[in-house]
Amino acid sequence: MIASQVMTPEPHTARPYHLVGDALDVMADKGLRHLPVTADDRRLLGVVSDRLLRAAVAADATVAQRPLATVMTTEPVTVGPATPVPVIIDRLLGGGLRLVPVVDGDGDGVLVGVISCIDVLRTLRRSQAEAEGEVPGAACGPALGVKKVLVPLAGDELSHLALRLVATLFRDAEVHACQVLHVHTPMVPSAFLGRVDDSARIKSTRAAIDKRIRAAGFEPPALGVRMGTPVTEICDYAKEQDIELIVMPSRKRHTVKRMILGSVAEGVVAHSPCPVLVLRGDLPQTWEQHIEAYRSA
Repeated sequence: MIASQVMTPEPHTARPYHLVGDALDVMADKGLRHLPVTADDRRLLGVVSDRLLRAAVAADATVAQRPLATVMTTEPVTVGPATPVPVIIDRLLGGGLRLVPVVDGDGDGVLVGVISCIDVLRTLRRSQAEAEGEVPGAACGPALGVKKVLVPLAGDELSHLALRLVATLFRDAEVHACQVLHVHTPMVPSAFLGRVDDSARIKSTRAAIDKRIRAAGFEPPALGVRMGTPVTEICDYAKEQDIELIVMPSRKRHTVKRMILGSVAEGVVAHSPCPVLVLRGDLPQTWEQHIEAYRSA
């Protein structure tokens, strides 16, 4: 299978003279993480990410009124329409990328599509479903070359849904989950009075996660419950356990709020020792459909 069979054709694009602030609004409205920047004849000039743009605006608010040409990443990693999928996977995983542009094979650099990690996962699922005797979703992890996957938990339904999706897609991989508890400070009355037992919190959290996962019909993964700062602890856990891929959901925020507060997902992407696959948090019904389809096959 090759790139032209996997890519998303005619993706949203921007021009180098479009303003950074306008691009951020479009990306937030369309749920885009990356935006190719092309000339009027669709020649690829560069790529911008929402994380890059928000960081630039946070550092200097006037950047929002500057053209994309001043901040875009030039000469991004690209593939051609005939590039084999295994090569694409190597470039995504090897470069810690979440998207690669597909340019024509005539040397003109015209953008014809983009390929994301989700496109690759969807293609693998479809191929396995079509293969005789294969179960959709089985051995997805090994097919990607991934043997150990980590899903950070936040105690909410969205992160547990992401864990169930990963457990379904990566059936033959070693799935880990990690939840980070905030450390109480003396500013918290119960901590000041000595009534907070961190070991008891960890034990009760572990038991609650185990019960919740079993109630959903899944075997509990390797589980780590830690105290500290989420980004630091998640990345440390990934390094200690030799995790090869982190999968976590994003949580939709207003553009300005995201620029000011950032997110755990963005912090993990920036500091993770391995590739990170961020799932769009506004599509939980789609995740449920995939889980049901795979498990009932």
